[in-house]
Parts: sequence; structure tokens; C-alpha cells
Amino acid sequence: MDEYKTKEQLIEELAGMRQQIKGLEAAATAQRENKQREMSVVNFIINQIAVLEPHLKQMYYDYKNKMLRKSLKSCGQGCYFHGSITVLYSERLSIGNNVHINDGAFINATGGVTIGDNTHISRNLTLYSYSHNYGGKALPYDNTTIEKPVVIGKNVWIGMGANIIPGVTIGDGAIIGLGTVVTRDIPPLAIVGNQPPRIIKYRDEAHYEALEESGAYGGINGVPIKDKYVIMK
Repeated sequence: MDEYKTKEQLIEELAGMRQQIKGLEAAATAQRENKQREMSVVNFIINQIAVLEPHLKQMYYDYKNKMLRKSLKSCGQGCYFHGSITVLYSERLSIGNNVHINDGAFINATGGVTIGDNTHISRNLTLYSYSHNYGGKALPYDNTTIEKPVVIGKNVWIGMGANIIPGVTIGDGAIIGLGTVVTRDIPPLAIVGNQPPRIIKYRDEAHYEALEESGAYGGINGVPIKDKYVIMK
């Protein structure tokens, strides 16, 4: 047997190797194209989710807030709930007409909560109407609770990030500044802010009474409402 390959045999083997290389390159190219197609599909799906996500989230919140209205002890006309709102013991929460509660609100109504007409509440409110009993039979507190109702009057404006403790009453027409921790009763028309709450000044009483007498109430973002109360569907 001849140990040496002829020139023709070498040329034939070289041609076969080239065909194998071309085949491998074609397979690699096809694999890359498949991956690119897969990534295109994945990117398309991700982009569609990104587009739809806010709408789906809003649809969920709208449905959730619709159910929340039905679960309240009482709910007036023209009330507006925006975004994610959490209410515990909602059957103990009473709200008047044209009440606005915005995204991030957390209300624990265990001890009872009343919110008057035309009160607007900005984002991230925290409100409790009960507390643990640290004077009970265990440390740091036992399994009993102390319930204290919270009453928020009419025409009140509560700024973003406000915190309201159990047992507080906020008078008609008061304004609670951003981030205020309300630890005591607030007189009518008072404008409070900082920690602890302090009266900065009072509203103009004549101006306030004139608006109240004429029924001049703001709707969403303070836009005047044409009818006395607009029912939100």
C-alpha cells in the first residue's frame, strides 16, 4: 500500500475540508440568525409589555378603587381615587362629596375615620385610627388595641406624605403641609407644617366664608366643578 497520497487525492481531500468549513460557517450563520430572530421577538414582547403595562396597571387600579367605593361605610358623590390606595376596615370609613385621595394612601380605619366634603388628599398619606396597647399585659405591647376615631373636616387640603395619628380631629378648611405629622387636633382654617405641627397662619376667614357660601369647590387639580358634585364613574 502506497504510504504517500497522490496530488489528486490531496486536492480532493482539501476540497472536502473546504466543503466542511463552508457547512460549519453556514450552520453558525443560521444559528446567529435564529438567535437574532429570537431576540427580536423577545424585544418586541418586552416593548409591548412596556407600552401596555401602565394601561394594565391603571385598569387594575380603576377596578380596585371601584370595589373600594362599594365597601365603604358611606361614599358621597364626585369622589376621586387615583392610583394604589389601601384601606383596612373600609366598612368603617365614611367620606363626603368631592373627596380626592391620591396614589400611595394607606388608611387604617379600625377606630373609624370620617372625611368631610371637598377634602383633597395628596400622595402617600398614612392615617391610623388605632394603636397597640403598650400599657397592657406584654412587652412591647399586648394583643389588645386602643381605637381612636379620626375626623377630617370639610374643605381640608392635606399635602403629600402627611401622617395622621389616632384620635386627631382636623377642622374645616385647614391645610396640612407636606410631610407633616399630625399629633394633635388642628383648628378650623389653620395652616400647619413642620414637626411637630404648628400654626403658621390662618386663612382669610371672610374669603373662606364667601367661597363656602357660594359653593365654589374645586374638582380634579382644583378645576372648578360646574355642578355641585360630579359623579365619577
